[in-house]
Amino acid sequence: MELLFSSEQKIKNITDTNEIANLVNYLNVLLNVKKENQLNDIEQSVLNGVIISQFSNYTVNELKNAFRLAVANKLGVEMFNKLDSLVFGKVLKAYAKHKSTIIQAYNATKKIALPDVNKEKLNKLALKEFIKEYKINHDPNGAPIISTPAERVFLHYLAAKKIYLTPGEKQKFISMAEVMLRMEKREQRTKKKQFRLNSDPKAMVKNYARCIALHYKFLSI
Repeated sequence: MELLFSSEQKIKNITDTNEIANLVNYLNVLLNVKKENQLNDIEQSVLNGVIISQFSNYTVNELKNAFRLAVANKLGVEMFNKLDSLVFGKVLKAYAKHKSTIIQAYNATKKIALPDVNKEKLNKLALKEFIKEYKINHDPNGAPIISTPAERVFLHYLAAKKIYLTPGEKQKFISMAEVMLRMEKREQRTKKKQFRLNSDPKAMVKNYARCIALHYKFLSI
């Protein structure tokens, strides 16, 4: 769920073609595609074109997650030690349905005028899904997942006293959040695109800091 609301760069905004090549290499390893069965240069070029043209609104990490779910038999797609445009399309079609279901469940928690008991139940179901997705997508060696669902997971563990932050740790994660926001702003200015921020900068720093804290504390929960 966190990846659906992630601020990571989408495929359509990637300028470094090596990122697409690295994605394909990752998927070859994930699917255990032997060297002799991997795509030749022409086939690779075709697949790259399909990814860039047909799946431009996904992030690299979300595409990786789609295949992880498929390999784990969570998308109802039969998988083999093969990667080409047809396999890619089949997996992402199933993932799109999976994604739609999760978004609908999330939006249901935001409906107005629901009875309190139903709203509480929906919030618990949504939180359970957020935690499940975070466990799947959390990479301790990767970048922190910055999203509203990730912040909710952090607040849940904080309230349950499964996460504890010292004053020094709080300041460290706030500083890291401020640095990350400055870098993202700078990157957007370089690309001459508007950086969409919460109207309250302090709230945005708090959101980033909580997500970063969850990233580094998650393995100890």
